[in-house]
Amino acid sequence: MRGRALFIGFIALNAAFAVALIAFVAKSGGDKSSAPPPPATLARTAPPGSNTPPAAAPAPAKPSAPAPAATPVPSNAPAVAVAKVPPSMIAGRTFGWQEIESTNYLGYLANLRGVGCPEKAIRQIIFNDANELFNQQRLQAAVSNDFKWWQSDNALSAGGYNPEFQSRMQNLVQERRELLTRLLGANWEEEDKTPSLANHTVALTGPVLGALTPETYLGVQEICSRSMSRHNDYLMSRFNEGQASSQIELAKLRDQTRKDLATILDKDQLEEFLLRFSHNASKLRLDLRGMGLTADEFRKVFRATDQIDHQIQLEYGGEEALSPKQREQLARQREQALAGALGQERYSKLILGRDPLYQRARRVATENGIREQATQALYEVFKETQSKRLQIQADRKMTPDQKQDALVAINQEELRRQKKIIDDN
Repeated sequence: MRGRALFIGFIALNAAFAVALIAFVAKSGGDKSSAPPPPATLARTAPPGSNTPPAAAPAPAKPSAPAPAATPVPSNAPAVAVAKVPPSMIAGRTFGWQEIESTNYLGYLANLRGVGCPEKAIRQIIFNDANELFNQQRLQAAVSNDFKWWQSDNALSAGGYNPEFQSRMQNLVQERRELLTRLLGANWEEEDKTPSLANHTVALTGPVLGALTPETYLGVQEICSRSMSRHNDYLMSRFNEGQASSQIELAKLRDQTRKDLATILDKDQLEEFLLRFSHNASKLRLDLRGMGLTADEFRKVFRATDQIDHQIQLEYGGEEALSPKQREQLARQREQALAGALGQERYSKLILGRDPLYQRARRVATENGIREQATQALYEVFKETQSKRLQIQADRKMTPDQKQDALVAINQEELRRQKKIIDDN
């Protein structure tokens, strides 16, 4: 009798336990109002320029009630934030930078908050995204506003003056400020650790210098600012002392700037800077003006001559300080480098371009807006006239008055032939 009672009690206890377990499971599975909706993983977007097609997004479990889309945490987010975000959100972050201001981005931030990501980490993610957007746009501006550094153009190359790039940079800084104000509210600047890149001493444009990190970009600007101050202070001190400036001392100041830049720029970056802003590149542009060199050709010539010229400037100040023998050796070495870089045809044209009579012919052609081919015709006229002048001046049989009359006649004939060439072209 007692054993039967114990058996019935055991059955009743197990039945009660089963009922309680069923009720708990039913409640846990049915109450979903407080849980965040499962994020739908977006398709991966192939990087720009990639030939790899984007992978298809997995189908949602219940097509009739899709969960709101959420974008995973970016790779540069703090580790504490990533640790609290489900793997499905990390897998396929696909927002393009044009979407950073969209409602999708705001939804992405809301999902991060929904899964418990700390607010401090979310704000850091916003800073990182805004900075990456800014740097991409800065590179685009640097490429689109680059100048033709291989051509002689004093308006752009002197001192790195580039008003279009300066204006675009200021606009980008303002756009970044407005974006962060919308996403973070007021007073976000107290948290911002990114220095402003709105103002600059030199316009660092082009695909190489435009891609410098903000830290390197500002480092170059600081070095250039110090270089300009040293240069101006030296010239002013010599002026106040009533002394002429020393070309060797100026070369040493330029050398110091090169050494400072070499501490933060790699070899390619330093060459790009020197091609645009160095003393030797400016001289080379003037020397090669009118030759129609391409950027690659100018680069080859610069590589062949820069170190030679720079070393001579450091030791002697310039070619004018060399002895006749040293000047001859230098000229031979430099001309060999030029011929090797340009090729014989281009080099011959360079030699012709150095002739004062050819320079005069080119100047006349440019001033009158006539065809390039007319330069050669004018050059032939000027050469022939100059030869006749020299013959008359060397003729001992002619009196001074006779020479004067003959020279006037030659000059008039030269003007007549020059006018005909201009009219025909």
